[in-house]
Amino acid sequence: MPGWRRAISSRPIAAITSPAAAPPATALRRVRTAPVVFAPVDFAAFVIAASMTADQNADTAR
Repeated sequence: MPGWRRAISSRPIAAITSPAAAPPATALRRVRTAPVVFAPVDFAAFVIAASMTADQNADTAR
Protein backbone atom coordinates (compact mmCIF):
# COMPACT_ATOMS: atom_id res chain seq x y z
CA MET A 1 0.00 0.00 0.00
CA PRO A 2 2.76 2.58 0.72
CA GLY A 3 3.94 2.36 -2.90
CA TRP A 4 0.39 2.98 -4.13
CA ARG A 5 0.10 6.06 -1.89
CA ARG A 6 3.47 7.38 -3.07
CA ALA A 7 2.40 7.09 -6.72
CA ILE A 8 -0.75 9.10 -6.07
CA SER A 9 1.01 11.79 -4.00
CA SER A 10 3.77 12.25 -6.58
CA ARG A 11 1.37 12.57 -9.49
CA PRO A 12 0.45 16.29 -8.98
CA ILE A 13 4.14 17.23 -8.64
CA ALA A 14 4.94 15.34 -11.86
CA ALA A 15 2.06 17.15 -13.60
CA ILE A 16 3.41 20.55 -12.53
CA THR A 17 7.03 19.86 -13.54
CA SER A 18 6.31 17.83 -16.68
CA PRO A 19 6.92 19.46 -20.10
CA ALA A 20 3.30 18.65 -20.97
CA ALA A 21 2.29 21.47 -18.61
CA ALA A 22 4.25 23.99 -20.74
CA PRO A 23 2.01 24.40 -23.85
CA PRO A 24 -0.96 25.94 -21.98
CA ALA A 25 1.43 28.46 -20.40
CA THR A 26 2.92 29.41 -23.77
CA ALA A 27 -0.58 29.67 -25.23
CA LEU A 28 -1.50 32.02 -22.38
CA ARG A 29 1.63 34.06 -23.05
CA ARG A 30 0.70 34.31 -26.74
CA VAL A 31 -2.80 35.48 -25.86
CA ARG A 32 -1.38 38.10 -23.51
CA THR A 33 1.05 39.48 -26.10
CA ALA A 34 -1.46 39.44 -28.97
CA PRO A 35 -3.02 42.85 -28.13
CA VAL A 36 0.48 44.38 -27.93
CA VAL A 37 1.35 42.96 -31.36
CA PHE A 38 -1.89 44.05 -33.01
CA ALA A 39 -2.19 47.49 -31.38
CA PRO A 40 0.09 49.21 -33.97
CA VAL A 41 -1.90 47.59 -36.79
CA ASP A 42 -5.17 48.81 -35.26
CA PHE A 43 -3.71 52.28 -34.81
CA ALA A 44 -2.52 52.38 -38.43
CA ALA A 45 -5.98 51.34 -39.62
CA PHE A 46 -7.52 54.08 -37.48
CA VAL A 47 -5.14 56.71 -38.88
CA ILE A 48 -5.89 55.60 -42.46
CA ALA A 49 -9.65 55.66 -41.82
CA ALA A 50 -9.41 59.11 -40.20
CA SER A 51 -7.42 60.52 -43.13
CA MET A 52 -9.89 59.03 -45.61
CA THR A 53 -12.75 60.61 -43.68
CA ALA A 54 -10.91 63.94 -43.68
CA ASP A 55 -10.41 63.69 -47.46
CA GLN A 56 -14.07 62.87 -47.94
CA ASN A 57 -15.13 65.81 -45.78
CA ALA A 58 -12.82 68.13 -47.73
CA ASP A 59 -14.27 66.88 -51.03
CA THR A 60 -17.82 67.37 -49.75
CA ALA A 61 -17.07 70.89 -48.56
CA ARG A 62 -15.73 71.94 -51.97
